[in-house]
Amino acid sequence: MGRCICACGTYWFYRFNEYVNWAGGHDNLTSWYTRLSPAEGATLAHTDRTTTDLGYLRQRPSWMDDRDGVRVVPGAPDHPAS
Repeated sequence: MGRCICACGTYWFYRFNEYVNWAGGHDNLTSWYTRLSPAEGATLAHTDRTTTDLGYLRQRPSWMDDRDGVRVVPGAPDHPAS
């Protein structure tokens, strides 16, 4: 879980999830990129994200990248186990 500030100054919330299937099935490597407002980005840059409510990510359009490709999804996970 992290954040990214692009050269244009836009804040993005980045989440990566990895599931490895040691039995020989398909692995799952998934990334989500969620655009943040300048205020949200500044807040997350200076807080402990493990105690910050990230519930708004569930309804925020995001880019999702997994084995099926890249696409826009209606929301992103708001905590590691979601």
